[in-house]
Amino acid sequence: MAGKRKGQDRAGNGILSQEKSDLDNPDQENPVRENLDCDSPGSGNAGSRHPDRKSLIRDFLFANGQTSVNTLAQRIGMSPATLRRDLVEMEASGQIERVHGAARIARNTSLEVAFARREKTNLAAKRAIATLAFERIRPGAVIFLDAGTTVLQLARRIRMSRPSLSVFTNGLAVANELVSVPGIEVNLIGGRVREENMSVAGAVAQAMLEGLWFDQLFLGASAIDENLEITSFDADEARLNATMVARSSQTWIMADHTKFGCRATYSVLSLSACHSVITDRAPREDVMNRAEAGGISVIAGPPSPADISPTSPARKGRRQHG
Repeated sequence: MAGKRKGQDRAGNGILSQEKSDLDNPDQENPVRENLDCDSPGSGNAGSRHPDRKSLIRDFLFANGQTSVNTLAQRIGMSPATLRRDLVEMEASGQIERVHGAARIARNTSLEVAFARREKTNLAAKRAIATLAFERIRPGAVIFLDAGTTVLQLARRIRMSRPSLSVFTNGLAVANELVSVPGIEVNLIGGRVREENMSVAGAVAQAMLEGLWFDQLFLGASAIDENLEITSFDADEARLNATMVARSSQTWIMADHTKFGCRATYSVLSLSACHSVITDRAPREDVMNRAEAGGISVIAGPPSPADISPTSPARKGRRQHG
């Protein structure tokens, strides 16, 4: 098994302009802005009350597409002159593109922002799932972490505790989290890079997996339908995920409650008694009944206060609590 085969083996705030700008009319930022995520990933003031100007520009263009300079200045709440200076710097650093009196987000930046936003979606749920998953990692095991944003939170939890592990992954962000952690050997699967998912897939990755065995697999899920079939939006990813499962002694599916009752295009696998699911909240009763009938372990975090009605009678759960 893999435990015995360890031998097998953006951006900143732009290029600073050197010209002396005329700041006779400093910008007055409006704290209320439509279509702007004030806690957007990548903000230079992460965790502060308001993001910086360039983050506001980037997030607005990501959400709304190509926008004229005058409209953008009005919506962001700054003077056109100041906006143009920011756009020049942002274009020089590759964040945006200027076209005929308008601006649009650069393709690569769009992909980075999209990944960061997916990472932030349901973040509390993903962290709760990551904590439950971390408790089930066997010390000294050879594990595979896939490229999903929920699994990325598990990588960050591993980084905090620094257990002795051999980690394989097809996720660039996952590898980046763990590469410098003492006691953890990181192995990145080769193949074609999928920019939009910060992952590696394709025939080369598939061939590499077929020559490896893993003690434990921690796999994210794009969708889990009412028949407990996991599906993906990408054909290569679906094939690769299925191979990960086939090459692993133990499979843990990490999926927050929003992934249940959904179906994507490409089938990955149908859950069975040899798979376990870790989620933040138990799915619907009919889904739980089907899981119980199939011998599938569903480990769910405790319900949040918002899920508990003081007037509702207590229900017997069929889930394991982390």
